[in-house]
Amino acid sequence: MDKTIDYLFPYKKWRKGQRELTVATYNAIKNGKILLVSYPTGAGKTLAVLMGAMAALNNNEKIVYLARTKNQFQAPFREIIRLTARKGGMAASMLVNKRDACLLRGVSSFQYNEFLRFCSKATDTGMCPYRKGKYKGRIPPLLDLKEAKKLGRRKIFCPYEILKTAVRDSNIIIAAYNYIFDKELRHQFLGVINRELSDIILILDEAHNLPRNVSNILTRELRREWIIHARKEVRKYCKSDEANILLSSLTSLLSYFKYLEERLGEKSLIEIESDEILTLTPSLQKLFQISKAVESGPAPVLSYARRIAEFINFLLKIKPGYTVVAERENGAVVIKILNIVPAIEVRDVFASIKSAILMSGTMPPKDYLISTLGLDEKRIIEANFPQPFTRKAELYLFKGITSKYSERDEKLFIQMASIIDYYFNRTSEGIVLTVFPSYNFMKRVRPKIASTPVFVEREDTTLRELLNIALKERKILVLSVAWGKLIEGIEIRVHGKSLIKTVIVCGLPVPEPDARNRKLLEYLYHKLGNRDRAWKLVYMYPAIVRVIQAIGRGIRSEEDSIIAIVLDDRLLEEEYLETIKKYGYLVEVRDVATIC
Repeated sequence: MDKTIDYLFPYKKWRKGQRELTVATYNAIKNGKILLVSYPTGAGKTLAVLMGAMAALNNNEKIVYLARTKNQFQAPFREIIRLTARKGGMAASMLVNKRDACLLRGVSSFQYNEFLRFCSKATDTGMCPYRKGKYKGRIPPLLDLKEAKKLGRRKIFCPYEILKTAVRDSNIIIAAYNYIFDKELRHQFLGVINRELSDIILILDEAHNLPRNVSNILTRELRREWIIHARKEVRKYCKSDEANILLSSLTSLLSYFKYLEERLGEKSLIEIESDEILTLTPSLQKLFQISKAVESGPAPVLSYARRIAEFINFLLKIKPGYTVVAERENGAVVIKILNIVPAIEVRDVFASIKSAILMSGTMPPKDYLISTLGLDEKRIIEANFPQPFTRKAELYLFKGITSKYSERDEKLFIQMASIIDYYFNRTSEGIVLTVFPSYNFMKRVRPKIASTPVFVEREDTTLRELLNIALKERKILVLSVAWGKLIEGIEIRVHGKSLIKTVIVCGLPVPEPDARNRKLLEYLYHKLGNRDRAWKLVYMYPAIVRVIQAIGRGIRSEEDSIIAIVLDDRLLEEEYLETIKKYGYLVEVRDVATIC
């Protein structure tokens, strides 16, 4: 097998562990296994996994590489371009949704379901000049969205149809998670590529987020504004005596949202009984009748009555592994049928698939993935690799300080501000990245920090905004939130080197004990028979993953070096300390009294 790898990919710049990962991937696929890969971010795991998968690929099989968003498609596609030059005859393409591929102006303003109706009508009426049946022209062997759009403009043909044609003949397909984990989309996708799940080698990026992301795909929601619009539809399209009955039911449902807002108070999420909703909802039959009347008009809209009816229909057939909640989202209350345990819906996917590679820089424990995704333990192989870069990280774990709720007082906030100022003054240039458990926690510490200049992450902060400011300042303090967007995606480099020189984790970002996490805790306790282990998997390990991700923001290449400080002595427990050391960090324990 080693000769196969060397022949196909005579790679001369193997990093530490990269060749071993390539071999592990090859062997896992050949033996029909599920490989859990823990390999640091930015160190070349995508390249290594793709090498192993391409070397193991048989004629009838396809590699399906799944990422969370289309913005994450380009990195694996770049690696595929590099590798296909070595293994001749390989073809690769992306598959995105119709709206993202559409060449008509203004379609981005449509909600996706509305766009689908618009697309259908534009095709039927001949309004769209690009939709002309199946594409029969030549397609380049490596086709991404940008090139598909260029080809579509040149040939006056729909880029989505070009991509659909391309994936049929592609050995490697890059797509979003929902093409496999949404049941309806999966059926359509397999039909397009003319394959069964048993013909697919699945590569899953960011596997530490996979259970939560699959849960989000499976979750359904009901919004207050839908009810307001649905009442307008009833007034316009229902002329019978039943209109008043429908309007009365919708008004009661609207009042229920106001009641939920009062119940939520300061909480972000509460559990509710499904019967509370079902006793208020209108007739499904009447809602669907209204929706047909609305959708028969010339406008490409999806009826709000239909959205409500489909939510109610799902609620009536609710399965184990779901719970109904009211959640505050951007200031508004949303009712959700929340998927807690994706295993119930997706275990058959992993049972049927030829092989799967789950990879992450911060892989959660195996028993968590087995329980939440329904993986077959007998098929699982683990491959854990340390950071291949020469570690230039001083990691200080402080005792005598914690962000536990019971310990949060003015003294703690002053201590943390003092430590932030201390290390900011010791940093000569670049970014000092501070990471807080929540926005509220950050707001309590912020007024006590003396250091300037300061950049504060908001809920709508963009990476571009931070980059522009960071490049202007010789040294800057960045205040961020562990569960915000910066820690997940920030990478600020100049000439290949990271600008982040110091990372200060201001307390352990333990998830809130909300309805979702309480239900997950109950489920894992039932599966594992160990409440302490279940509690750690739901609360402590996600927090540790965020800490490792935060520290990893500063080390993106062999040239980088940082100082990392973690201000929470809960991590001194031996089990958690060993988890941190697994990532290649040498930990030095310090006493907070030495600084403040």
